[in-house]
Order: sequence, then structure tokens, then C-alpha cells
Amino acid sequence: MAVVNVRIDDDTHEDLKRRAAASGVTLSEYIRNLISEEVVSLRDSSLGDLEAPESISVVNRRLLANSFRALANSEEGEYERQGYLDAVKVFEDGLTGEYGTALGLYGELSMRDCERVSDILEMFRIVTFSLKELEESGATVPEELIRDLRYRGFDFNDTLESRMAGYVEYIMREPGIYAELQPQLKATDGGNSHMQQLEIYLRMLNELRRIRESRKNERNFFDSWKLSLDDLQRIANAKIHPENRHRYPEIDF
Repeated sequence: MAVVNVRIDDDTHEDLKRRAAASGVTLSEYIRNLISEEVVSLRDSSLGDLEAPESISVVNRRLLANSFRALANSEEGEYERQGYLDAVKVFEDGLTGEYGTALGLYGELSMRDCERVSDILEMFRIVTFSLKELEESGATVPEELIRDLRYRGFDFNDTLESRMAGYVEYIMREPGIYAELQPQLKATDGGNSHMQQLEIYLRMLNELRRIRESRKNERNFFDSWKLSLDDLQRIANAKIHPENRHRYPEIDF
């Protein structure tokens, strides 16, 4: 195993120790986890896998089949009714590979990924607030920047992002929750970005954290959340992967 020596200031060291203790891990493990987030793909094949039993007793299969048959008989919609009848066949015939689909059992969305979703929504809330403040103050905000900083939802076709989209829908189930983001959500096919966004959002979020870190000593808490035009441009620029920033122009979609 390779060893990397990194020098950090005492305050950062103490902060990392506190965070590691709060997470219940050693300092080394905590730092390794932070590094892994940067270098390890977010597309873990185990995320979102079906959590279905490999075997169900004959008695329980019969109970499940009868339950789904009753649901089918009471369902007026043809599509939903057929789904229940399919489940009946799955349990009557013991099709173990289809148990997960029939029962609707999916892998958990981890606490870390739930926190990521909340942080991403909070980032777009701050960005939207800052854009509004700039426009109301008379500043000229380029339309391209406004477009680049719009919340685009998550990719429904991606295993992890589709689960995150479901969490966003749950969080924003009431009209007043993240009201400033509701119009942006509706404008993106109900929160479906149709292309992967998570890695982009995390780069933007890291840039926002750098900006916030540089202002941690500001006395006025409210003003410390206001982002300048330059700040917003930095966040928008972070959308493009560092390796591609000098190769390709940003694609609008």
C-alpha cells in the first residue's frame, strides 16, 4: 500500500480529527474516505441492487400470490392490473429472479448520498438567491450564467441518480419546500435530467465549499451567503471536468 505524506495546518488537523470522531472512524480512515470520493467512481454496481430474498417458502408464496390477485381484482387501471397479475405468476411459479421487482424492494439510499442530495439542493438555493439579489441590485447577469446554474434534476436512467431523484421528490413533496427550486424542477421533465449530473453537482459543490471556507470569519452571516458574480462564475466553471476545460466548450442542453 502506498503512503502519501501531506502537511496541513494545525486548525485543519484538529477539524479533521473532530469530524473523524463524529463519524466513528480513525483519522486515517476518514481522510482515505475523502480521497476515495475524489478518485473512485460514484457508479458502484451494488448501489440500488434489488434486496430480494433468494427463497420464499411455499406458504408465503401462496399468501403473496393471493394478495396480489386481490389487488388485481380491485384495480381498474389495465396497466396496474397487469402488474399485479405478473406478480401473481412470479410467486405461484417461484421465479426467484423476479422477486425483487414484484415486491418493489430496492437497495437503500445511503446516509451519505441523502446528505449529498440535501447539500446539492441547498447549493442551488444559495445560487438562485444570489442570482436574484444581483438582478435586483441592477447588476447585469449573463443569460448563459443563469442557464448554467439552473438545477437540472437527476438522470432517471442511472441507478444511483434515479434513487436521488426519488429523494428530491420526497423532500419537495410540499409546495413550500425549496419553493425557489420548484419552477426549475418542473422545467426539467419533472426532475429528469436525461443525463448524469451527480459528478457535475459535486464539483460545483466543492467549489462552493471553497468559497464558503474563505468567508468563514465574516461577521455578517446573512451576507456571507451572498455570492458575487465572480463566485457564481467559479461555480459554473466547475461543471466542466478539469481535464476538459481547455479542450471542449460547454454543451447546452
